[in-house]
Amino acid sequence: MYAYQDLLVSINANQSTDSYRDSFGLRGAVIKNYNRISKNYTTNILFFDVVNNWNSGYVNWSISTPSIKNSTYLLNNDSIMVFVEYQYPQGTMRPEINVTTSTYVDRIRECFSVRPLEMMSLLALTESKNNSVSEFVVKNNLNSTQIISWRFHDGLKFIYSNQTLPLNASESILVFIATNYSDSNVYETYAYANTSAYFSATTSVILT
Repeated sequence: MYAYQDLLVSINANQSTDSYRDSFGLRGAVIKNYNRISKNYTTNILFFDVVNNWNSGYVNWSISTPSIKNSTYLLNNDSIMVFVEYQYPQGTMRPEINVTTSTYVDRIRECFSVRPLEMMSLLALTESKNNSVSEFVVKNNLNSTQIISWRFHDGLKFIYSNQTLPLNASESILVFIATNYSDSNVYETYAYANTSAYFSATTSVILT
């Protein structure tokens, strides 16, 4: 956030006047060279520089997720580099970084998804008046084996996996489901996969 200052210069000479007006922003502390690296599908590394453009003193910086706050004494034009490594939970993450000194604030808002278990697709391969064939793909994005189970709703009923399945690192499974329908209609389908810690789901439709 800039602190804006107005500048007005007026000139009077020989009964003539002229003026010049400008506006400029002051930044007491700034975030520079921000970057994020995905170490794996749950762990991310955030790093950035905190630069003090103001008088020597304490510069406050914070991150919302993970919750970290710190205050560092920096000389004018001095800087520090911050590295944060964190294992994020499943979902859409929106960490916010703030740097403040005096009344000046600089801010970065990030957004990324964490999907250790991913439902990659749900498709209707064939659709006719009386039956359909659907497929869905489940992928393990972790660097370790996950034990998964799945279920599928064809618009009429749930179909469950008979047993849990071990899914190795970066491995995926492809599931085919055939369904018979007695009426022509639009049916909403739903595929869901889960482990003890993670889940993923998606929806689609079948026309018969």
